[in-house]
Amino acid sequence: MDTEADAMRAFLGASLRGCEGGRVRRLQGFVKGAHFEPEAHSANAATFVRKAGSAEVAERAEALYERIRRSFAYKRRQLVYSCEGGSAVIKAPDFEAAVHVGQDPEDARSYRIVTEAGGFRCPEVVAEPTFIEVFRYHCDTVVIGFPQSLDIAARIDALEDGAPQLAAYLDYPPDASSLTVRVPGAPVRLELRPDHAAFTLADGGDLRLLIDGTARLLAEFGRAGAGLVLPG
Repeated sequence: MDTEADAMRAFLGASLRGCEGGRVRRLQGFVKGAHFEPEAHSANAATFVRKAGSAEVAERAEALYERIRRSFAYKRRQLVYSCEGGSAVIKAPDFEAAVHVGQDPEDARSYRIVTEAGGFRCPEVVAEPTFIEVFRYHCDTVVIGFPQSLDIAARIDALEDGAPQLAAYLDYPPDASSLTVRVPGAPVRLELRPDHAAFTLADGGDLRLLIDGTARLLAEFGRAGAGLVLPG
């Protein structure tokens, strides 16, 4: 995985994500005077937030379905759509998309609506202009899950030895349990954990910057012998 073209294969196991949020009381299903915002995280609170936000999910998912259908010129029978309980899934020939709402894990009184694209049949689809246009304002993060725990310390050592252009921008705790890479001026920031890597637009911008920046950083890791894509 020494080139950006090689690195694109990583998108086979990746998902693109974006989220928006706000206070639970702003959701369409929240009835003032009858409902109260959750004060803590619990199974009941999570169920309540999903129900209260189901209308928002349906609206976003239906609009996304329409954009996917028209932009890719799919026929009706090529698409599978389901929406229930604050969660929607759109299955297309080249990828899958989902929209779901949940309680904000950091603030019990707030919600998050997450839009995702994944299950790519061909990784190059993420770089196609049609895909970029459809998901341009929906996703700002690429997440790659690892089939087995990643040795982060070994990656840090490889980068410090073989990637001098990155070595000065590695941020990690003494136990090397995580790694953050943020190169000034680069469009993408990397957060690396043993079970996944998250590439996020550092200062906002276009989805194209996210895709290209992710591929470039993956290639740099590969050239340094610190590859992030593990065999299944």
